[in-house]
Amino acid sequence: MLDKPSRDFNIELSVDWVLTELGAIWEPLLLGSVVAGLMCGVISYIGMNIVWRRHVLKNWEKRRVSRLKRAAEQEETGV
Repeated sequence: MLDKPSRDFNIELSVDWVLTELGAIWEPLLLGSVVAGLMCGVISYIGMNIVWRRHVLKNWEKRRVSRLKRAAEQEETGV
């Protein structure tokens, strides 16, 4: 995405190494984090919309069936 060449990666556990490497990789790390966050957000939004719609439709169907049952019972009793 950034048109930067890949680099060799050697791990050395020290604060100096971490700061040096972070200085070299902060742009791709930031861009990757933003892209991953946006993708997760969009996927979660779409998923929750689907779940919410199914929940609402299921409740509407329950209410419709309940209304039909009540109407049939009232019709039988002549109320």
